[in-house]
Amino acid sequence: MKIRTLIIMLILVVGILTFCTIQLVKKPVPLTEQDIVNDCANLSLKRTANCLYKNIHTFYEYDFKVYEPNFEAMRLHGGICLDWAKLYQRLGAELGFYSEVIYINMSDISGHAITMISNNRGYCFLDSNTKPYCDNNFYVPDIKLKIVSPEEMRAELIRITNEIEREGMEQ
Repeated sequence: MKIRTLIIMLILVVGILTFCTIQLVKKPVPLTEQDIVNDCANLSLKRTANCLYKNIHTFYEYDFKVYEPNFEAMRLHGGICLDWAKLYQRLGAELGFYSEVIYINMSDISGHAITMISNNRGYCFLDSNTKPYCDNNFYVPDIKLKIVSPEEMRAELIRITNEIEREGMEQ
């Protein structure tokens, strides 16, 4: 009976230690943009967006100070929303997605920048402040999609972004 109890306790201790070790292992900070591209390559749109977010947030820091907005400076010191949006845009494009920085005016003197990456299956908004928002219901096979102008598309993206931000503030 004692040997059985000791074996069960040993199994429990090993299980707990294994679980704690797995939980404590943090994602390493990428040293280059290419490290992030390599980590996020060949994933679906939504998984790519989440992979980019997880990599960036190993070193993300919002900082108003003016640094040269290159990867190394941002990795060491941080950046503003536009710096992060441009980084997401470069990474999304490098991974083969359509990628665009969207600037949202919030008043006469301020605004916010986010990135949208997309493909024929949907789109994801990448914001330096929040986890990605993805809509993968964009692609509808065998149905003609309405063609809209870039201005109409941008207006719709801004409407959706404002809606997402309002939902975030309500929570």
